[in-house]
Amino acid sequence: TNNDFRGFERGPKFPQNLHFVCLTLFSETVEGFVAYKPKNLDNTLGEVLVQHYKKQLRIAETEKYPHVTFFLSGGRDVELPGETRVLINSPKVATYDLKPEMSAYEVADACVREIEADK
Repeated sequence: TNNDFRGFERGPKFPQNLHFVCLTLFSETVEGFVAYKPKNLDNTLGEVLVQHYKKQLRIAETEKYPHVTFFLSGGRDVELPGETRVLINSPKVATYDLKPEMSAYEVADACVREIEADK
């Protein structure tokens, strides 16, 4: 998509006049169109909980941690007032079918510890 790209030789059979569309913006340096432009999300679940003086525990293992932190916060890496974050390491296996339960027991135990510690 970038005319100045030199990563490999394009050759004479390289298609011309392509219309390249990315689903999301993943790089400011790639020329092309973006189907779904980034949106600023306001009033995320975490922000609503803060407004109502509620605590929140965001806990996950490595594979899902960005989902319960960054993505749940509307794409912002901020820790809100009253928010506790706990990261449990994912198992070190070649593929997760070798340990399908992943770290479910460790996540559950950590949840119990956090809840009991906040009596």
